[in-house]
Amino acid sequence: MTTNGSGAAAKYQVIGTITSLSVQTITNAGNFTASSAGVLIVHGDFTGIPLAIGDAIQFTITLDPS
Repeated sequence: MTTNGSGAAAKYQVIGTITSLSVQTITNAGNFTASSAGVLIVHGDFTGIPLAIGDAIQFTITLDPS
């Protein structure tokens, strides 16, 4: 996670990359408060993106609390 700005103007950004171990379709992404057993704080659904074995997809989530 990176932080740009400070105080009320701060924006928090998380970038995650998933590399597919099987043929699958990704239909949502989210941001949790911890890498395991965290609380889901941002969730997004979208049209499916098909991945083949070895394909990678990257998501960027930016939180702007202002």
